[in-house]
Amino acid sequence: AFLEKNATDAMVASAILTAPAFLSGLTDAEMALVKNKVEAHVAPEIAEAKAETAKALSEVEAAWPRAIKKITERGGLGKARLAEAA
Repeated sequence: AFLEKNATDAMVASAILTAPAFLSGLTDAEMALVKNKVEAHVAPEIAEAKAETAKALSEVEAAWPRAIKKITERGGLGKARLAEAA
């Protein structure tokens, strides 16, 4: 709750982000939350671009196996074709 409310406060964010992790006691996920909140507050266009890029990367990674399957099928490199060549 404290992080949600105060992550965009410059002094709080600076203290959290510059302190060694063991002093803040925050998890990596909590540190990421602070960084994302500060970035969204200070540079919303960068935060939006990062979110769009992450979404695009996720979509490409999900589509990659289908693309490989299509290329394999169209190139005649399926399992049946490989068995014939053996």
